[in-house]
Amino acid sequence: FDTGRFRANWQLGGVSPVAGIVTSNDKSGNSTSSKVTGGIATALDWSVFTLANNLPYAAKLEYGYSKQAPQGVVRINTIRFQQIVDAEVLSARR
Repeated sequence: FDTGRFRANWQLGGVSPVAGIVTSNDKSGNSTSSKVTGGIATALDWSVFTLANNLPYAAKLEYGYSKQAPQGVVRINTIRFQQIVDAEVLSARR
């Protein structure tokens, strides 16, 4: 049963990850995504960003307990992010 609580609990931090749990739900993930994107866009002096999900079952969802994301969320996006960075580096070298 997907309430959107996992999506709502992605929280943006700086060098130190944010602690705590968000009590709201975000079934589509759009509100949370906007909040994180806005936080990055308005950060003044951050050179490091962390994204944390502090729900006690977040690790289980990442490592195989999710039918919606059996390959995980963080692992898949880490690969995707690296591909984007590699493409940008290659583009800048041309």
